[in-house]
Amino acid sequence: MISDDLGQVLHDRSTRGETLSAEEQLQLERWYEAQDKLESHMLALTPDEKALANLQSQIEGALTPLISLTNRIQ
Repeated sequence: MISDDLGQVLHDRSTRGETLSAEEQLQLERWYEAQDKLESHMLALTPDEKALANLQSQIEGALTPLISLTNRIQ
C-alpha cells in the first residue's frame, strides 16, 4: 500500500491530465480502493435514522414524568 501523500499526488497529477506510468496508475487504483474501503467503514459506523428516532422517543418518554413531577413540586 502506498502512503496517503503519494496517493494524493498521483490523484492530483491524474486529474490534471498528466500521464501516469503503468505502475503509478496501479498504485493510484489501489489507493482509490483503500480510500473507498475506509469511507465505507466510516459510513457503516454512522447511526441510522431509525436508531436516532428510537433514542429520541426514549428521551421524550423519560422527560414526560420528570416534567410532571417538577410541576407538582412547584
